[in-house]
Amino acid sequence: MTDWFLQREHGVRFEWGPTGARQLAQDAACLVVVDVLSFTTSVTVAVEAGTRVFPYAWRDETATAFARMNSAALAVGRRAATPTSPWSLSPAALRQAPFTPRLVLPSPNGSAIAAAAGEATPVVAGCLRNATAVGRWPARHGYGTSARPVAVIAAGERWPDGTLRPALEDLLGAGAIIAELDSQGAGPLSPEATAARACFVDTDDIAGTVVTCSSGRELIRTGFADDAALATDRDTSTTVPVLTAGAFTHSTDAPRRRRPEQEQPMITRAQGEGSRQAHLRNHLWRTDTRPAGLRRLDHCLQLVVDFPRHRTSHSSPRIVGFAVVQPRRRSFVRSSQAKKPRRHSVT
Repeated sequence: MTDWFLQREHGVRFEWGPTGARQLAQDAACLVVVDVLSFTTSVTVAVEAGTRVFPYAWRDETATAFARMNSAALAVGRRAATPTSPWSLSPAALRQAPFTPRLVLPSPNGSAIAAAAGEATPVVAGCLRNATAVGRWPARHGYGTSARPVAVIAAGERWPDGTLRPALEDLLGAGAIIAELDSQGAGPLSPEATAARACFVDTDDIAGTVVTCSSGRELIRTGFADDAALATDRDTSTTVPVLTAGAFTHSTDAPRRRRPEQEQPMITRAQGEGSRQAHLRNHLWRTDTRPAGLRRLDHCLQLVVDFPRHRTSHSSPRIVGFAVVQPRRRSFVRSSQAKKPRRHSVT
């Protein structure tokens, strides 16, 4: 028998690197590539913005020709980004760069794994940011059984001599996706997939582990701490990038992430609060486009607003003080200029 490495009889399988992808792709119905720092994280960020991402396996002059052939912008190395070429493998830089409809993203590991499946096998880009959405997508399409197995491939990194270095962040990302596949009824899990799942489930601080592992330390020491922080922002995206016609695009049947104006307010309508007060509080929350952590911090200071009795085209709520929200109690500090306004706490 020469197929011992295929992990047959298992609906969810796990392997490492481009070579592992080429081997498992022989018998897999769906391939999930995981490169947390940072290929698949960058793909997810770009696709979420509406960009078609063309993976390319080499970072040389042929990448320029490939980008020109596909009428796409070319992402450069993290340190090579310039104002005229702001797109790079850095997911944080991609979020700040101008929108481009088509982008070539060179990556020796991630692109080689994507190419290993061939055109007939679906390839999905997974990371910690979209692990739950990616884990649900194959199950929703009937993958993850012994007859239609899913192969989850951790990309890993490279040693200076070019050999594969298994990367902890990719093991955790793959384990997160496998755990979701398992919860959706996919399986049985191969022993390799079971071990990856256990690594994720038994790690208490995923973000802390990633930023302090070898790959995370390398990014932080070279000035790319934002990339590590963004890559460990778990399940903040419902984007499922699927390789279609040579480019990763958002799966048409996967749920889109809700826009800020569609998000629910962090605190529901307070007892005794009128509809106008609730509407303004919700508006303040929805129009704040900063990260949720900063919004929650600032909203610990609750505005106290004077609502006019008779609303006209020129009347508007007037901030007259603020309330400091503490556990189990609230203290109110009123502006000295306020003349006994009607007080309502507004988050």
